[in-house]
Amino acid sequence: MRRVVQMPERQRDLADFRVRDVGFLKSLDSAGPQKDYEALRAVLGRRPSLSEFYRSGSSLQDMRRQAGHWFALVHSMGDLSAVETDVADRFQALLREVETTAMTKSFKAVTLEAWLEQDGLSQPVALAALAAYSRTVMDRRRPLLHDLDAHMRIAAPTD
Repeated sequence: MRRVVQMPERQRDLADFRVRDVGFLKSLDSAGPQKDYEALRAVLGRRPSLSEFYRSGSSLQDMRRQAGHWFALVHSMGDLSAVETDVADRFQALLREVETTAMTKSFKAVTLEAWLEQDGLSQPVALAALAAYSRTVMDRRRPLLHDLDAHMRIAAPTD
């Protein structure tokens, strides 16, 4: 037998609180991203990644508005080593660009992988070398070739 409990109107209004209302209230909290980060770190037992932070429901827009970019937040939370802090400071503009530009119909990930494999953090990589090596990366991930225009799908020369 199911029992229906009658609640006074004021309590009924409070009980009708929905998840979207919780999100709204979280947005009013000026320490939201920091608190979200702390809670996620406590659950994971380690520093969270940006994708974990995002998937947890945290607002990347609020995080960027308050901290500037992901690694600035991680630094403010005391989770970057001295070496990581130096790298984040030196490459702040690059890291923010990688973090914020769209990946849809983009070869950003391929270019970034090629650039890193060519040691781009330590030395400049010539554009022609980056383009050639990006093709090597694409060839390792054959399904990506379908995103290329037909004239670009011609097999790359083999050694």
